[in-house]
Amino acid sequence: MDRVLDRAFNRAHGTVHNVVSSAQARSDSKQQQKSREDQLRSLTTPMTADDVVERIDTAFKDGDYYRLLQLPGPQLNSLSKAEWSVSSSELSKAYRKLSILVHPDKAPGEKARQAFEQLKQAYNELRDPERLAARLRDAEPALHKAAERAAAAASMPERVEMHAAAEERKAKLRQQEARTFHSEIEQQMKRRQAEAAAKKQRAQSSRYMQQQQQGCSSSSREGDGRQRGRETEESEKPGRQRQQQQQSNG
Repeated sequence: MDRVLDRAFNRAHGTVHNVVSSAQARSDSKQQQKSREDQLRSLTTPMTADDVVERIDTAFKDGDYYRLLQLPGPQLNSLSKAEWSVSSSELSKAYRKLSILVHPDKAPGEKARQAFEQLKQAYNELRDPERLAARLRDAEPALHKAAERAAAAASMPERVEMHAAAEERKAKLRQQEARTFHSEIEQQMKRRQAEAAAKKQRAQSSRYMQQQQQGCSSSSREGDGRQRGRETEESEKPGRQRQQQQQSNG
């Protein structure tokens, strides 16, 4: 009886030990994966063929499409609005550079194919003006919090300097917006003038065509009249000849 109980206890103990060991192994694996992802997040060096798949996948899971394409993220402008200073040509250049590393023709394998699809999705979203604008709006709360933390950690002289720099940038931004506004107004006026000139030209062309058509109609009527006159004259000619002959005989 004691031996039976010992065997049952050992089996139960072994089962519990296996369960605990398996859970510990999964926990260690998750911890290692987290440590690896944190390491990948901290990298600022250019992606290489050795780490590009992992770094793209990690950035995609984080939703950080800027880091995925190795481009600077958005910043708050002087009016506290999120803006992204990267041009469309810079975005395309970054995409082409990374797509070479994970393109299915260059990097076979399922993970590389998945990384290529993730890269393409990030690129398409950042180059679309509406989706980019939505992403920038979503980023504003986090950017404001980061700015507040930076301001709280700064010393008083640094805060004064930061405030002066922000006011200067704000003034420049407003001047730029004013120039842009005036430029847009000027372009609108030029477009309206061009449209008015084109409309006038079309009206003149239409009147000219009408006059030409009227002239053709008049010429046609005159020609028809002359033709009818000739036909009448031809039809009356035999009668006149007979009258002349009778007068000569008389």
